Amino acid sequence: MTILGAIGCGNMFQGNQANAMTVSTFGLPDGYGWVVGLILAAFVFPVIIGGMPSIASVTSRLVPVMAALNILMSIIVIATHASDLGPAFAAIFNGAFSAEGVAGGFIDALIQGLKRATFSNEAGVGSAAIAHSAVKTKEPITEGLVALLEPFIDTVIICTMTALAITISGMNAGSFDGSGLTGVNLTAAAFHETADWFKYPLAIAVFMFAISTMISWSYYGLEA
Repeated sequence: MTILGAIGCGNMFQGNQANAMTVSTFGLPDGYGWVVGLILAAFVFPVIIGGMPSIASVTSRLVPVMAALNILMSIIVIATHASDLGPAFAAIFNGAFSAEGVAGGFIDALIQGLKRATFSNEAGVGSAAIAHSAVKTKEPITEGLVALLEPFIDTVIICTMTALAITISGMNAGSFDGSGLTGVNLTAAAFHETADWFKYPLAIAVFMFAISTMISWSYYGLEA
């Protein structure tokens, strides 16, 4: 399953999202996804060939930068619409626990939530343990603390801030229209509502995320 994951979700989805962001940001016509794929391959291939030291070196630089970009843009969006922060939290909780939310399909919502959470931080999947087990340290407990910290930063901080940015942007009557949008295009539209130039750093963050994930999953697949 890990090998199949490395071939599928480990790179195909990342390439798809990177291409969608490129088309959305620069207004390119469809049909050139293969170019984005070649660019990603050009970045990923030399890193994979370098083995675990090269993978660790590259991802340790990419991940903090992409996380900082996402958090910074989310903070700006939230700060710009600070007056809507309370109603945004209320909308999220009402949608989760109201009778309308349950009537909309509790089991389906639960399954979607589990799928999104698992895809976001891989908690419980077992794939991240492959990377942590490769670390050489005299204090194994420190690596355990790092493993605990990862889903907290990813889900509790980054995903919550992104969700707030999308919800807050949707509560304004600006240029934002989230109807029919999913994935990275929805996030891009929400950030674009606050500042048009946000699409460029977001595109960089998405490419960094795609590259770092493809590199990591290539290692998982190789070990499997």
